[in-house]
Amino acid sequence: MTTYGLAPMLGSLNSRPLSSSVECSVSRADSTRVVRCVRRLNSRSAHIHTPRLCVQMRNDRDELREGLHKPEGLRAASCATTSMLTKDESKKSVVPGKAQFTDANFPTDSEGRVYHLGVKRGEVANRILSVGDTGRARMLSGLLEPAVAGGEVFETTSARGFTVFTGRKLGVPISIISTGMGTPMMDFVVRESRAIVDGHMAIARLGTCGILREDVSVGSVMVASKGSVFIRRDPDAFASPEDSPEPVNDSDCAGPTVLPLPYRISKVVQADAELSQVLGSEMRAQCEPIGSAVIEGLNATADSFYSSQARLGGDFDDRNDALLANLLEQYPAAASLEMETFHLLDLARCSRGTISASACAIGLAQRKSNAFIEAARIKVLEKKAGEAVLRALVLHKFEDDQKGGCVDKELRVWS
Repeated sequence: MTTYGLAPMLGSLNSRPLSSSVECSVSRADSTRVVRCVRRLNSRSAHIHTPRLCVQMRNDRDELREGLHKPEGLRAASCATTSMLTKDESKKSVVPGKAQFTDANFPTDSEGRVYHLGVKRGEVANRILSVGDTGRARMLSGLLEPAVAGGEVFETTSARGFTVFTGRKLGVPISIISTGMGTPMMDFVVRESRAIVDGHMAIARLGTCGILREDVSVGSVMVASKGSVFIRRDPDAFASPEDSPEPVNDSDCAGPTVLPLPYRISKVVQADAELSQVLGSEMRAQCEPIGSAVIEGLNATADSFYSSQARLGGDFDDRNDALLANLLEQYPAAASLEMETFHLLDLARCSRGTISASACAIGLAQRKSNAFIEAARIKVLEKKAGEAVLRALVLHKFEDDQKGGCVDKELRVWS
């Protein structure tokens, strides 16, 4: 549970320190406010317990550290709270050390860990399943075998919230990464993984999407076998005359003024044909028996969830009423709409032949009928579709398979 705002609340206490174990029956009004705050952090206990408090105060460590340098009353309350920690726990949980990064062009620390994913060479395999959220990644990690026989699936979470699981599927090294939402997050995952993985890579995305075709029902799985296009909101279309500088010479005024369109739709970027083929085959084997259709077609990736996906509302001037109609007129094969696939495929295209990529998504929403999938069905589909993508990645073969993504055996978490 997030501990945001704890330090300001502590600031109202006087200089009298709290005891090392604060009972919830404390009579002083200010102290009771603190206890209630801590109880919200640790809802499963009526007392402050140091180990759990350490974990739950992780997001508030900066406020607590700042509190130690504020006026006496806040310092005393903060010190009383941190006094319940051992010396080592205090260093780890309240005032953590910051890794020293070098090279502003592509930051890495002294261990070779990349800046956002927080992983180093040997912790990510050359087959990667990218999913949106950590819960889905954790659930699908249960489909992996331990990275090392008799051990556990490798897991690490970075300060930026990326969680990486590495193990084996059918004996083959493979990683699952919780990517988050949007193209910038996909950029971090692909570029930083590429920097620490040796040899060829195969990356497949399993996400969720809106369905564009009227004849496709929610709960279907959409495979982007025909590639993806990108929908981008153009800020210049929303600019007022006051936002633009005056022309500096007569040549700038030549010809009629052409106003930019509010949204631009790119050309198609292709998915890897071989990976897409095996992905579609494995998906049908897993999902059709439970009544979910598998649809192969063109994906559309948008740069936002609301305006660029033609969700309508009155709070903003989005000018997107005709966006879906324009998309389908330009690309009648467009079947799914989400926020990540295009960038994955585009980076694979630009990887100088070193990355094979494809994607699929569970259709949660029918954009024509406005129908939405039942919540209970999502988990079932996530597990089945996840099994299909993992198997597809294993079955997709390339030349330097034997390396698993790291030449140095001593560094591999799967050796």
